[in-house]
Amino acid sequence: MATEAEMRNLRSRADSILRRPACNSIRFRLDNVTLHTFMYGYIGHAIANDRVHVRVDGNRGDSYDPGNDTITFGSTDIPDYTIVHEATHAIIDATHSGKTVTVATGEAVAYVAESLFALNAAVTSHTIDDPRLMRTAYAIARQILAFNTIQSTGVFSV
Repeated sequence: MATEAEMRNLRSRADSILRRPACNSIRFRLDNVTLHTFMYGYIGHAIANDRVHVRVDGNRGDSYDPGNDTITFGSTDIPDYTIVHEATHAIIDATHSGKTVTVATGEAVAYVAESLFALNAAVTSHTIDDPRLMRTAYAIARQILAFNTIQSTGVFSV
């Protein structure tokens, strides 16, 4: 179990990551979910202020529970892109209320977002367990990055 100091550090770290330009430049639409540039900073602020809760449970995998607005990590030593992935689920929950977002759509958006973050942040160690999923997520993320580089407004529709 993480100490209160470790939890404060994790919340602060998540807030910092979610306010980076690598996150703030994520914008795209996939199915009925649209991510805009301000959303990651919004959730970062919510995490820092414990409105979106963070907990560590070494017996569970990384996840987001919309029922109690809680992101669970398996440890305090997690990669930045994992924070982006789980924060994406919190963003969908917070900003798409009233919409039916399937689990498949939520996961697809989160994997593409974390891949786009990795490209934006020049993270070379990013991996996704399923190689086919990783290839697809990166192919889409590269298309989004190319669009966002040319277009300063609007969103790329996947």
